Amino acid sequence: MPISEKYKITVITDTDYLHVSISGVWGGETSSSILNETIALYDEGRHRGLLTDVREMDVQTSPVSDYYNVRAAASSGFEKIKKWAAVVNPKFAEENSFFETAAQNAFINIRFFDADQDAIDWLNE
Repeated sequence: MPISEKYKITVITDTDYLHVSISGVWGGETSSSILNETIALYDEGRHRGLLTDVREMDVQTSPVSDYYNVRAAASSGFEKIKKWAAVVNPKFAEENSFFETAAQNAFINIRFFDADQDAIDWLNE
């Protein structure tokens, strides 16, 4: 199965911030593709923030792969995003707090939220 068939990125809104929903598998062979496609969508507009809803993702990761995914995000240009809000399920936030911390240490302004409205409020601050 081609990598592009293992996930789907859907644009929800394209306003001041880009709001996308990502479903499918987040893991070794898909994470870089997902990051690259997401930053390409972001770059197409003049957005001041990014809202990703990843509650439908099947996350297959570890702290080591999180580290490499953060490095991939930084080299893909995610540090230029003023604010990146990721809506996640609570289990994801618990298991992947290293990603959030490592990303912030790489100057990527990301925050995990469990509700759309909280993420939108933070983006609009």
